[in-house]
Amino acid sequence: MLHLWNGQLSDARRDLECAFSSHRSGGLPYAALVALGFLTDAEYRSGRWDDAITHGTQAVSLAEDTDQISILAVVHAFAAYPLAGRGDFRAAEAHATAAAEHARVLGDVNDTAFAATALALVHTARGHHEGTVAALSPFLRQDIEHRHGLDEVGLIPWRPLLVEALVRTGLLDAAEEVLVPYETGAAERRRWLDQAAAARCRGVLEGTRGEVDAAERAFQMGLGYCDRGEPCWEQALLRLSYGSFLRRVGRRGSAVAELEAAWRTFHRLRAAPYLERCDAELAACGRVSARSQDAVHRLLTAQELTVARMAARGLTNRQIARELVLSVKTIEYHLGNTYAKLGISSRTDLVSKLGGDS
Repeated sequence: MLHLWNGQLSDARRDLECAFSSHRSGGLPYAALVALGFLTDAEYRSGRWDDAITHGTQAVSLAEDTDQISILAVVHAFAAYPLAGRGDFRAAEAHATAAAEHARVLGDVNDTAFAATALALVHTARGHHEGTVAALSPFLRQDIEHRHGLDEVGLIPWRPLLVEALVRTGLLDAAEEVLVPYETGAAERRRWLDQAAAARCRGVLEGTRGEVDAAERAFQMGLGYCDRGEPCWEQALLRLSYGSFLRRVGRRGSAVAELEAAWRTFHRLRAAPYLERCDAELAACGRVSARSQDAVHRLLTAQELTVARMAARGLTNRQIARELVLSVKTIEYHLGNTYAKLGISSRTDLVSKLGGDS
């Protein structure tokens, strides 16, 4: 677990696999489940999502079958992580809800934080940043007892989720207040994975403030941490955020390079919500991704298809505009064109037309 929190992901996977195998074959059932749960987390952070889903499902099943109630909140939460990333929101939310219920029964603040983080990941993947803020803001209260796990960098990854959500909802001062202790703690612990995530958050925040040079430095610093570390999910998130920033400041050529690198990871992981955002950014740069070229709706431009997919998922025009960094009027324009091309007149018709593609 220390390897995991320090970003030594391959070492963590090796040790946790060994611990699970040893305890499963004759040791302590509880220790076996702790190892399997945190192995799921290590695989999620490493970008090994097929393994993470397999082990997360196995951990929940074993915990339920052996009545290991005290670990159920944690394993349910970890099981939700890769499912949220892939856009399997119903399954991910079911795990997050189960985690929250077990945490409530046990009355453990860290279990509650794992459950809330799982739910926040679902909201983040959906682009529902207000939901992320609602799920995680309670952990900012200083009167919470036994909050050591909450404050220790690397254990429960709630701070970067909350920082980005606060930025996306326009609460920049609040984002700064959450980010500074995260940056400080990551630097003190020399935890490169959290330093990279903090740098990404700093880049997003400074970019939103219009501080172009500061944002550029932050993104470059974050990528530098990833280059010195191991292959990880965070690097793809960094490239997406950096590419989006570069596109907004008019550097489309540089943006495409970052976005295409992120796209390849999202495609490999089948990270559908993030792939969709990457498609939207590439379309705004004038590039059409392989996924968009293969889309069944040939009548629509890449930008129209991206907006249509987000509308079909239930996002409002304002939420879509915020996600794509476009005006509400531009979103209305794209939807109007889409309706005309497809011969429809409502979002309900749009869902029917797109079907499973949305």
